[in-house]
Order: sequence, then structure tokens, then C-alpha cells
Amino acid sequence: MSSDSKSLDILGVKPICDAVGTIAKGSTDGIGAFLSRICLPAAEEFGYLLRDKVAGLRAHSEWRRSQAEDILAKTAQKVSERGDAGNCKATPRMVRYALEEGSWSSEDELHEAWSGLLASSCSNSPNDNNLGFMRLLSSLTAYQVRLLNDFLDRSDLGISKNGYIHSAPFFIQSSQILDIAQCASEDLHVLDFQIDGMRELGLMHDGTGLQMDEDYASIWLTPYAISFLVRCRGWVDRPADYFSDFVPQEMVEAMVTEFMMCNNRKTKIDDPIFKSLIK
Repeated sequence: MSSDSKSLDILGVKPICDAVGTIAKGSTDGIGAFLSRICLPAAEEFGYLLRDKVAGLRAHSEWRRSQAEDILAKTAQKVSERGDAGNCKATPRMVRYALEEGSWSSEDELHEAWSGLLASSCSNSPNDNNLGFMRLLSSLTAYQVRLLNDFLDRSDLGISKNGYIHSAPFFIQSSQILDIAQCASEDLHVLDFQIDGMRELGLMHDGTGLQMDEDYASIWLTPYAISFLVRCRGWVDRPADYFSDFVPQEMVEAMVTEFMMCNNRKTKIDDPIFKSLIK
């Protein structure tokens, strides 16, 4: 391959059949084969489509190629764990978006999320249903993804009679949030607007976030956030089917009522209702 070809081909300057080899350079042959398989039958058009996207990126091609390799390796692993791994495909639009946006970051949390969305875009009937989630992920930081995943794991979940999943709210100490986000104490104000941003994106209910006069935050994930996060983990079925443990509906409703009582007034740290909602 000529030096020009090496410098130009990051995610698909040539038809995808050639681009596969370049993306997988320095990694296992299986990554290239995986990308080739899930992109068919529109592989050639997909390769040319990416051509203009990488123009002028020669100086950064090796770094971005490395990020794309990692996302693809994680995607292949997630897909391989499913029973339909041999037949599932993704639309070129989904593959292009995941690699184009995901390759601009190096944080493992973001790579895991991009690979999860790409894996959950692979099916026997490929579609673009995850496009909104990919656009959402492109607007999130690694801090926010760490926090959202932790908040989901801490949440008590309920399910409606129609199979819709929702979470119960809770409180968490500000110091714990700093530990989860893996940042220093002086970054608490940074985390404040990061959490505000998640609320503005529809991932947390109104009224949640760090409290101005207290050393805790109120957390309440929306159903939209739950669906987004399970897709980021590679889940392709109903969000409710991802989880095995649910609390009774009446318990969730009671926790919401107690949360609203505490959240709407200045609550002392030794308040028994408040303490019962700390995670």
C-alpha cells in the first residue's frame, strides 16, 4: 500500500472492503471481518460516504484509528455474546455515526457506550432507531456517562402493568458523586453544571441535582435515561427485560412521595425519611 493510502484511510477513504484492512491495522483480523460483515450489503457506498468525513485529518489519523479499533473490538465482543451474532447487521448510517463521533474520544466509558449503541444497532432487521441515542451520547462527557451508569445501578426500579420501566428517586452525598466521577473536590462546581446538563437533556427529572445549601444531591432518572443506558450496554430487547429485580409499584410511588417531601423543604441530615432515601 502506498504512503498516501496509509495517511488518507482512517475510517474509509476507499471502498469499505479496503477500509476494513486499514481500520484493523495493528489489531486482530477479526475486527476487520466484523466490520465488513455488519455493513453489508451497502459496504462499497458506505466506504465512499466516509471519504469526505476524514479529509484533512492526516495528522490525527493514527490516533483516531486507534479509538475506532477499540470501539469495534468492544462492539464485536458484545455482539458475539448474543445468539443472533452470525446474522445481525447494522445500517451504514449507524456504523458511520458511531465511528465518526466515537473516534474523537479516548475515555473507556465513552468507548463502552459507543460500542453498546453500535452493538444494539445490530439485528436481523437493521434500523436507525438508535440514531437519537447516538446524538445524545455525542453531547455527553465521560463524567456524565460514569454518573449515569452508577445512578442506574443504584436506582430501585419499578415496572408498570404495560411493561414500562421507571426508577425511584434517591439522595446521594456530594463526596460520593466526586468519587464516582473520578474528579477532585474542587471540581464540584463542574459536576454541578454537568448534572444540570443531564437534566436539560431529559435524562433526569426536574428538581434534581446538587443542593445549594446541603452536602448531597437529589437523583431521579427518567425512563428515557434508562432506555438510553441499557442500549449503551448493548441490549437490543425491551429495556424492562434487561433487569431481573423490580420493587413493587406501590413502593416506588411511596418513595417518590417521600422524595418530593424532602426535596421541597430544607431537610436535616438526621431526618429518618431523608436517611431512608440515601444510596
